[in-house]
Amino acid sequence: MVNLATAYRQLGDLGQATAHYTQAIAILTPHVTPSHPTLAAARHGLALASPKTTDS
Repeated sequence: MVNLATAYRQLGDLGQATAHYTQAIAILTPHVTPSHPTLAAARHGLALASPKTTDS
């Protein structure tokens, strides 16, 4: 799921990427430790795919 989300992000489809990263996080969170590499990758990918806001 994280690999699919990463592929969507690389293709520029941030909506699909965000959805897949979020789903991966929801599925993994109850089953792995917070430092699990796949969970960390999903959180990092979600941060990269999320829209950036700027303060004026």
